[in-house]
Parts: sequence; structure tokens; C-alpha cells
Amino acid sequence: MTNSYPFGSPACVSKPRHGVDPQPDRKDLGVTFVKEVDDDGVFTLIVDSSTSEDFFRGLLVQTKSAGEFLPAEGVAVLECTGFLGSSGPDTKAVTHTDSSDKLSARIQFLPDEGAQLEPEFDIVVLKNFTTFWSEIVV
Repeated sequence: MTNSYPFGSPACVSKPRHGVDPQPDRKDLGVTFVKEVDDDGVFTLIVDSSTSEDFFRGLLVQTKSAGEFLPAEGVAVLECTGFLGSSGPDTKAVTHTDSSDKLSARIQFLPDEGAQLEPEFDIVVLKNFTTFWSEIVV
């Protein structure tokens, strides 16, 4: 059984195209989301599991905010092209690089100089191929 794409999300989409609907609410997610900003203006999104049983295997984080995601271990930057119904080039995205169990992830985003608005992240969390949550906005 496939648990998630081993190389991350293949496209910048609002929800996986696994043939099933996302979970209707977050009550069984067991994952928290915190957004922090440092003195240099770098925003860090922390995705953290409550317990070892609340691991996740896949993660897709997207934003339309002006700026760029910074390189990090276990995270790959996606090129959003707009093809096949995916988000267009005005969207920036990162995804997981392997399908191992994850207890946390740290994603960093540097807004463009002079950006006035705080970045907003649209998140998809994948527990396995048929259990995922989408439309999580932080």
C-alpha cells in the first residue's frame, strides 16, 4: 500500500487527487501549527505532532505571498506551473521529500523586502494515501 508519494506532492494543488475526500474536521489530526517571525523577518511555520501516534507522512505548504521558501532538510521546493489544474506561478510551495513517519517539520519563508502583509500558508497534511486534511490556513 502506498502511504504518500515518496518524493512529495507532484503538484501545487488544494487537496490530493487520491480519489477520496479530505477529513471533514481536524479532531483526529493530532498536529498543531505555529507561525513565528524572527528579528530578520523570516517566518517559521512549525508543524508538530501531539504524540508519536499522530505522525504524518506528507505535507504540502503553499502561499501566494511575495517571497521565497528557504531550503531545509526534508523539504523540497515545488515549481507551481498552473498545468493540469494546479496552482499557477504566483503560488510558492514546498513538500516532503520522503514518505517516512514525521513528528514535526519546520518550514521557513522570507517575504520580499518591503512586503506589507504577513504571509498566509495553505497546508495539506497527509496521514496516509486515504487520510488527509486540507484547507488548513495558518
